[in-house]
Amino acid sequence: MGNLVVSGAIATADDIDLRTASLLLHWGTAEHAVGLGEFELKGKTKYQYKKSPGDLDPANIVISIDPTKCTIQIVAKNTNWTWQDSPVNFGLELGTFDEDEEVSF
Repeated sequence: MGNLVVSGAIATADDIDLRTASLLLHWGTAEHAVGLGEFELKGKTKYQYKKSPGDLDPANIVISIDPTKCTIQIVAKNTNWTWQDSPVNFGLELGTFDEDEEVSF
Protein backbone atom coordinates (compact mmCIF):
# COMPACT_ATOMS: atom_id res chain seq x y z
CA MET A 1 0.00 0.00 0.00
CA GLY A 2 1.24 3.46 -0.84
CA ASN A 3 0.39 7.04 0.01
CA LEU A 4 0.73 10.18 -2.09
CA VAL A 5 0.24 13.81 -1.06
CA VAL A 6 0.63 16.57 -3.65
CA SER A 7 -0.25 20.23 -3.24
CA GLY A 8 0.50 23.17 -5.44
CA ALA A 9 -0.77 25.70 -7.90
CA ILE A 10 -2.87 25.12 -11.00
CA ALA A 11 -4.29 27.60 -13.48
CA THR A 12 -6.38 27.29 -16.62
CA ALA A 13 -6.85 29.90 -19.34
CA ASP A 14 -10.64 29.64 -19.18
CA ASP A 15 -13.17 29.30 -16.37
CA ILE A 16 -14.01 25.67 -15.73
CA ASP A 17 -16.87 23.97 -13.95
CA LEU A 18 -15.32 20.78 -12.65
CA ARG A 19 -18.76 19.20 -12.23
CA THR A 20 -18.80 18.93 -16.04
CA ALA A 21 -15.18 17.86 -16.48
CA SER A 22 -13.27 14.61 -16.12
CA LEU A 23 -9.77 14.26 -14.70
CA LEU A 24 -7.05 11.69 -15.23
CA LEU A 25 -4.24 11.58 -12.66
CA HIS A 26 -0.93 9.95 -13.63
CA TRP A 27 1.68 8.83 -11.09
CA GLY A 28 4.33 6.91 -12.97
CA THR A 29 2.59 3.91 -14.51
CA ALA A 30 -0.47 4.25 -12.24
CA GLU A 31 -3.57 6.19 -13.29
CA HIS A 32 -6.72 7.27 -11.48
CA ALA A 33 -9.73 8.53 -13.43
CA VAL A 34 -12.38 10.91 -12.11
CA GLY A 35 -15.46 10.80 -14.30
CA LEU A 36 -17.91 13.48 -15.33
CA GLY A 37 -20.03 14.64 -12.41
CA GLU A 38 -17.77 13.20 -9.70
CA PHE A 39 -16.49 16.60 -8.48
CA GLU A 40 -18.76 18.47 -6.08
CA LEU A 41 -18.75 22.22 -5.48
CA LYS A 42 -17.82 22.90 -1.85
CA GLY A 43 -18.45 26.52 -0.92
CA LYS A 44 -18.25 29.15 -3.66
CA THR A 45 -15.13 28.17 -5.60
CA LYS A 46 -13.66 24.87 -4.35
CA TYR A 47 -14.37 21.56 -6.06
CA GLN A 48 -13.76 18.24 -4.34
CA TYR A 49 -13.69 14.60 -5.39
CA LYS A 50 -13.71 11.80 -2.82
CA LYS A 51 -13.14 8.10 -3.42
CA SER A 52 -13.81 5.90 -0.40
CA PRO A 53 -12.20 2.51 0.17
CA GLY A 54 -14.03 -0.48 -1.29
CA ASP A 55 -13.72 -4.25 -1.34
CA LEU A 56 -11.74 -4.34 -4.60
CA ASP A 57 -9.83 -1.06 -4.16
CA PRO A 58 -8.67 -0.02 -0.66
CA ALA A 59 -7.63 3.48 -1.77
CA ASN A 60 -8.99 6.59 -0.10
CA ILE A 61 -8.47 9.54 -2.49
CA VAL A 62 -9.42 13.20 -2.05
CA ILE A 63 -8.73 15.75 -4.80
CA SER A 64 -9.49 19.41 -4.03
CA ILE A 65 -9.19 22.11 -6.69
CA ASP A 66 -9.96 25.80 -6.32
CA PRO A 67 -9.69 27.44 -9.77
CA THR A 68 -10.22 30.92 -8.29
CA LYS A 69 -7.35 30.58 -5.79
CA CYS A 70 -5.35 28.44 -8.28
CA THR A 71 -4.78 25.68 -5.72
CA ILE A 72 -4.80 21.90 -5.94
CA GLN A 73 -4.33 19.21 -3.33
CA ILE A 74 -4.28 15.46 -3.92
CA VAL A 75 -4.26 13.03 -1.00
CA ALA A 76 -4.21 9.32 -1.88
CA LYS A 77 -3.93 6.81 0.95
CA ASN A 78 -3.69 3.01 0.89
CA THR A 79 -3.39 2.84 -2.88
CA ASN A 80 -2.43 -0.36 -4.62
CA TRP A 81 -0.18 1.64 -6.95
CA THR A 82 3.23 0.04 -7.35
CA TRP A 83 6.38 1.73 -6.10
CA GLN A 84 7.88 4.19 -8.60
CA ASP A 85 11.60 4.99 -8.47
CA SER A 86 12.59 8.65 -8.47
CA PRO A 87 12.24 10.54 -10.73
CA VAL A 88 8.62 9.74 -11.56
CA ASN A 89 6.21 11.23 -14.07
CA PHE A 90 3.30 13.11 -12.47
CA GLY A 91 0.54 14.34 -14.73
CA LEU A 92 -2.98 15.70 -14.88
CA GLU A 93 -5.45 15.74 -17.72
CA LEU A 94 -8.36 18.06 -16.92
CA GLY A 95 -10.46 19.32 -19.81
CA THR A 96 -8.00 21.05 -22.14
CA PHE A 97 -5.37 21.14 -19.36
CA ASP A 98 -2.85 18.35 -19.96
CA GLU A 99 0.45 18.69 -18.12
CA ASP A 100 3.16 16.22 -17.12
CA GLU A 101 6.18 16.85 -14.94
CA GLU A 102 9.07 14.65 -13.93
CA VAL A 103 9.26 14.75 -10.13
CA SER A 104 12.22 13.81 -7.94
CA PHE A 105 11.70 12.82 -4.34
